[in-house]
Amino acid sequence: MKYEKYKLNELAKIEKVKGKPLSKYEEGETPYVTGSQSNNGVVGYINAPKKDISKGNCIVVDPIKGLCMYQENDFVGRGFSGASINALYIEGMDETSAMFIIAAIKKVSLKVASYSYLFNSSKLAEAEIMLPTLDALDADSPYSSNGYMPDWKYMKDRVAELENYLIASGLNDYKLTEEDKSVLAAKLVDGGGTLSQNSISTDGCLKEGRKFKIDDLFKKEKLGWITNRKFNKEKDVSKEQTKEFDLPLVNAKDGNNGIMYYGRSSDFSSVDGGIDIVSNGAISTGNVYPQSHKIGVLFDAYIINLKNGMKNECLLMYLAASIQKSIKPRFGYSNKAVWSKVRKCNICLPIQTDDSGKPVIDAGKTYNPKGYIPDWEYMEKYIKATEKKIIKEVVLYKDKVIAKAKEITGEKKVAW
Repeated sequence: MKYEKYKLNELAKIEKVKGKPLSKYEEGETPYVTGSQSNNGVVGYINAPKKDISKGNCIVVDPIKGLCMYQENDFVGRGFSGASINALYIEGMDETSAMFIIAAIKKVSLKVASYSYLFNSSKLAEAEIMLPTLDALDADSPYSSNGYMPDWKYMKDRVAELENYLIASGLNDYKLTEEDKSVLAAKLVDGGGTLSQNSISTDGCLKEGRKFKIDDLFKKEKLGWITNRKFNKEKDVSKEQTKEFDLPLVNAKDGNNGIMYYGRSSDFSSVDGGIDIVSNGAISTGNVYPQSHKIGVLFDAYIINLKNGMKNECLLMYLAASIQKSIKPRFGYSNKAVWSKVRKCNICLPIQTDDSGKPVIDAGKTYNPKGYIPDWEYMEKYIKATEKKIIKEVVLYKDKVIAKAKEITGEKKVAW
């Protein structure tokens, strides 16, 4: 998808709102909108003359905080001072595409808006945002003097994808249960009440944890180039994933979940997911990434998996974070994080306990010389609860803009 820059005064018609202070109005049915972050900016409902009312189907921008909200219905906006909100009207925009545009505006507005630098109508007019753009130019484009035409369908599809993801993952309901709160509050203790240095948990109550040697839990996968000819980097890998170069390959990469190249599935051996450890690189040595899909190895990294075969995404995420907390400070460019060294390191994991809080002991000592058993279920719950926290702002944003919950009046939410 191609993105281009759009000046806001070309993309949108920028209008100042005309409302007086809220105290000047009697209660009524017209929303009174400010730059408030809650309730989509609506702080009350008033009876206002027509001259004070702004048309709906617009994006309002607060000049102080840089917040943006979509207003579907006609409203009265706070407009009696230098900190007045502004309304942006864009031809062809609806509330779904507005969500995409708001995100683009906020990338600019949240960085610059403040009491000392009001993001007012004149600064809005000169601001530029990036939007997905159709390939063909249109000399009569109402959005850009360069002839750019926003790809409205792409914007709507991306917002729909987000909603579908929230529903499919169960994260459209982000509210934390009491169990979620307890899991997130827990700190691992390595027996005797000593807090673990490798815990990835937050402040709060204690959860029994013990140290496990990585070698007791994990095996290194044998992966690499398998084709019976010499590897040629220029011809045998691509930085873009294509139908031909379909297999993600891990290597010494910092960021992008450890993936820089893609190879042919026929050229590289692979496994269906695992934990990626970067063994080399000035910055990336000791980085650990969960890989929840089919994956291969290029060089300077390797994949490990639990010996017991467990491999769900949440578990991989928890274990990857625990391993990185243990090995990242120990290794570097002059001390490679190779498997022969990493396998000897310890990580602290939550363990299974009985109803009295005592550790459950495995007579076969599968995971630990003392028989401790990792609490796999707790790890999954921790990641799922963390995902709820991370996605919370997105869900709140979706509820405000799409569902338009009106908490003040208690009006029933509109279904998505």
